[in-house]
Amino acid sequence: AGFAFDRNGKLWFRGNYNHFVLLDENKALINKTTNPVTNWFRSNEGDDPRDFNLWPYASWANVAIKDDGKAFFLGSFDDVSSGDPNHHDAKGKLRIFDYENNIVKHVMGDVPLAFTAQQTSPGSLKTRSFETCLNNNCNIYYDQSTDRLYFSDGVNIRYITNPEDPNLHTLIDVFLNTPNGTIQNFSLSPNKKYIMYVSSGRLFCHAISPADNSAICNNTPFLHTNLGPPPGLSYIDRGPNQITWKNDSILYVSTYLGEIYQYILYH
Repeated sequence: AGFAFDRNGKLWFRGNYNHFVLLDENKALINKTTNPVTNWFRSNEGDDPRDFNLWPYASWANVAIKDDGKAFFLGSFDDVSSGDPNHHDAKGKLRIFDYENNIVKHVMGDVPLAFTAQQTSPGSLKTRSFETCLNNNCNIYYDQSTDRLYFSDGVNIRYITNPEDPNLHTLIDVFLNTPNGTIQNFSLSPNKKYIMYVSSGRLFCHAISPADNSAICNNTPFLHTNLGPPPGLSYIDRGPNQITWKNDSILYVSTYLGEIYQYILYH
């Protein structure tokens, strides 16, 4: 399972299928899911997050934490073949599980899947849809410094501004329709200039600003540079929080196949 640090350096992670766990400053494990009877995607606005478990994919989209304990969960669960109506919910959902104030907040989704155009004027996204975000299809990345929640949706990467305040939401495209295939995971560089993403078992780089465009990080979708891995090395499988930046030029990528690759970007 993935993990993330809050703004005070405390570690949050998924303990098992049911529990969300905090490792506090005293290295004590605190179970934040105290009465996990119902699956997280069945939660509604105003519910207590402690009453919901993380089954099945709540943190597989990456663990993303705002402030001191506000977790973003994206997805749902749709398995018609199971015959269990509790396993059939074909609506992508984005929730904030606020363990600071013990309240669930609805950000976006809860409507049938469809592509949603950009929304540049501030306003609620609660009735706007995701295109592919069911089950374990999409990934998230929260940037505390800009209060932006980035997410992948099929072959697109987009972000929501002010995700906790529905009156200030905007939905902005980073890029759409990469030809490299479904985005399996991604991460934003510390200097906010680049997005690294995994697709079809390879790593690609996107320059957010044309001013930072280069042979390594190209912001033209059909020219996103393939950074490997080279022949003879294992491909990159998908897993939560698998991209870690040491600084603006060095990052580590877990293949989730028992290997970690180091990439050094020369600008």
